[in-house]
Formats: sequence, structure tokens, C-alpha cells
Amino acid sequence: MLPLAQIAKDLGYKVGELRGELSQIGIHTIRMAIVGGYAESLTDDDAEAVYSLIKHRPRSAPKDRTIGFFYCIQLQPDLAPTHYKFGFSSNPATRFAAHRTMCPNLVLVKSWPSRRRWERTAMDAITAGLVALGPEQYVVPDQQAMLGLADAFFRFMPVVDVI
Repeated sequence: MLPLAQIAKDLGYKVGELRGELSQIGIHTIRMAIVGGYAESLTDDDAEAVYSLIKHRPRSAPKDRTIGFFYCIQLQPDLAPTHYKFGFSSNPATRFAAHRTMCPNLVLVKSWPSRRRWERTAMDAITAGLVALGPEQYVVPDQQAMLGLADAFFRFMPVVDVI
């Protein structure tokens, strides 16, 4: 568990601003009792997702809809931990909120600054040899290997300035 105040400080946000960002993404804080009151916190998984998503994006959606993020999410980590969805969004907060209506427990695994036109190529490179479950959904038996492929793919792509 990580205190919301620490995450906000690390990301250069005020706690209230970060709380607003979290509500757009669909991540909820947990109230923890401490001496003299309570503190808002995030689970380690949610905190990691917030750092990954917010660290690389502007506070508002980019005006150029061709620039955004390629993302990897676990749709139902408790029920189907090997089922992943990949995609592109120029406004990840809105996109994840839409996904959460169907999969309220989804987990953002990682996101990378990207151009929309790279989506198909990135997906082909990252999911080669994986079993497709549906559009943009795959069985990923080894998350670390998949992340290694994705990191390598985006390391070789030109730098994308999403701000």
C-alpha cells in the first residue's frame, strides 16, 4: 500500500488533482486508519499503474489524436490472469473508464508513448505466437517475456512527445 499523498508528490500533483485523475481512470483509493485519523492509499498494483500512466502523459488529452499510448491491460486478473488486451488510446483515462464498465477489476500492466499508426505493428510484434481470444485480446502465458518484447519494440521506435 502506498499513501496517495506520496504518489501525488512523486508525480508533481496536488492530492485533490490526483484524486480527480484517479476517478477518471476508475481507480479507487483505500482509506487506512492511522493515528489521529486516516490516510488514502493505493494498492501496490494500482500505484504502479498510476505511475506508469500518469508519468508519461499530459494532464489533459493530447490535441493530436494520432499521438497517445499503446497499452496492455489484464481484463480479469482474478478470474483469468493470462487474458490481456492491447490497444492504443489518445485519451487513456477515458478508454480505461470505458473498459472498467465491463471489467471493473482490470489492471493496467504498462503503457508506452506511441503513434496510432504503430498500433497494428506493435500488436503483431508483441503477440506473435500467442493465442487470440478476440479483437486485441490474447492469452499471455509469460507476462515478463511479453513485456520484454514490448519494451524492445518501443525502444527501437522514434521518441514520441505526448506533451
